[in-house]
Amino acid sequence: MRKTLFIALLACLVSFGAGGVYAHSVDCKKVERTAEVKAQLQEDVIATLETMVGKKETLGANWSPEIKAILVSVGINYPAYYCAAYVSWGYTQNKICNPNTAWSPSLFPADRCLNLKTTTPQIADAFGIYHHDLNRIAHAGTVKRWPREGDYFISLEGNTNNNGSRNGDGFYEKRRPKRSVAKVSRWV
Repeated sequence: MRKTLFIALLACLVSFGAGGVYAHSVDCKKVERTAEVKAQLQEDVIATLETMVGKKETLGANWSPEIKAILVSVGINYPAYYCAAYVSWGYTQNKICNPNTAWSPSLFPADRCLNLKTTTPQIADAFGIYHHDLNRIAHAGTVKRWPREGDYFISLEGNTNNNGSRNGDGFYEKRRPKRSVAKVSRWV
């Protein structure tokens, strides 16, 4: 089944181009916001993403009515990995400029990435997990809580499962090791 989906995806990319999968460059100027406005936007993004937690793939791999809506929001009309699309959807629903993409590396342009040695991630920041087999960021999620102390943080993620897969079965709130994060970007 997965091989068939993969072949179908490749056929779509060849036929229609990869524009829907790979984000186009986006000019998101950093917006100065008051602390109160920023805090409200961060809470709103989390509340939006939480509406999907617990929903599963019900129509086959990488597909359900909710996943379809999220993928369509980034220009994809077929089953595809949706972790980055979920992050983008949460931002877009709250009118926050972002790459609007299903391609996880696009969420981490250099001018948006944090130096994790000097900056603590905040609520609603995007995080990326590097996969050595693909030699790139290949899974993304959103920070729900990043305690200053301790080795773990709480995330909201799509296309994962209880084992933390990058190709799972639904939307989850997860507890992840901080050391698993390769990059964090700030859009709010």
